[in-house]
Amino acid sequence: MSARLRGPEPPLDRYAAALLFLGDWGARLMSTQLSPKLSEQRIGADVAWERLISVAKRSSGLSSNAIAHGDGGQATTTIRKAIAYVLVHACALQNEIVGDLMGIPPEAVINAVEQVDDRARKLMLSRRMPPDLMLMALLSGMSALPVDPDGRVNGRMPIAEIIGIVAEAFGTPEIEIRSQRRSRTVAQARQVAMWLAKQATLSSLPEIGRHFADRDHTTVIHAVNKIDVIVTKMPKPGDVSVRGWALAFANYFERQR
Repeated sequence: MSARLRGPEPPLDRYAAALLFLGDWGARLMSTQLSPKLSEQRIGADVAWERLISVAKRSSGLSSNAIAHGDGGQATTTIRKAIAYVLVHACALQNEIVGDLMGIPPEAVINAVEQVDDRARKLMLSRRMPPDLMLMALLSGMSALPVDPDGRVNGRMPIAEIIGIVAEAFGTPEIEIRSQRRSRTVAQARQVAMWLAKQATLSSLPEIGRHFADRDHTTVIHAVNKIDVIVTKMPKPGDVSVRGWALAFANYFERQR
């Protein structure tokens, strides 16, 4: 999917439908004399964000602060991606606005929504669902991300650090993982690093590719798909941090040689 920002949405009619789940509070907002642009982009977005945080808090038991700002934990990262999906699809908010609410760039919003898309399709969720119901359905149907981003805020573990961890696990110099070299060991380490970057960060595919000799996003997709298949063939490591997965992959490939 192209990392393209959503265009402007229709005026308040669609947004009013999305705000029905707010009840009386939403009705009072929609009856104000504020301009549609201000109402939609400022007040409505803030209210929807706060309401979804409240729903997520009740469903998960996590604190509002952890959900709103991200504590880097596995569950929080998953919940924040689900909220991003709901804000974009059910509340019809633009990626820039969602990014402002969540404290992440628009490109990270696009990436988060893409990661939830498959799960949403499997749950057969309609984009016409009320936002709170969509979020609860997502949270009940989404399994936690397979990688814990090692306690980094918002899952923003630097990709450079992920490459370093993988290089150490595979015994391969970082510069080779970042290079155009295609020897088997280097290629395997590079694909693992790309997969971990996709799982443990909110970075877009083009952004991940730039860390590996400016490779195209399709190369990243190929690497992620290839490692996804390998994950189904190997036991899940007891330590699901980036380092734990890197070591598990290194051991797996060593046994295959």
